[in-house]
Amino acid sequence: MKKLPRHLYDFKDKIVMPFTKSILSITIVLRGKKIVFRDTYTLFSAPLANVMKAYTSFEKTETPIYKKLEDIVIDDYCKQYSKIDTLALSIALKKRQEIGKNAITTASGALKEFKSIINQKQIK
Repeated sequence: MKKLPRHLYDFKDKIVMPFTKSILSITIVLRGKKIVFRDTYTLFSAPLANVMKAYTSFEKTETPIYKKLEDIVIDDYCKQYSKIDTLALSIALKKRQEIGKNAITTASGALKEFKSIINQKQIK
């Protein structure tokens, strides 16, 4: 188990929801490469555990919690946890896109559905 040395990464951007203080997006530069982490809440109006249950056969495992970024340990559990979450999210996004007529977020899907209903009523 290795700790990630602080000199290898730097925070660039952080988008936080005002009321909940939850992070929607965070950008980290690691060894000169920019990595953007986005919370799935903006893509689905439910926690990832519920999304995984609805769209896949995967189950959400316990999220590793760290008090400081310096405490992060990259071990086999973290790697497997990240792989499962990423794979489940990609499956859910593909299915969501199929169901939502290529609308990737819940809001854009709802807007497309609303427009189709309005257009149908205007035609009649």
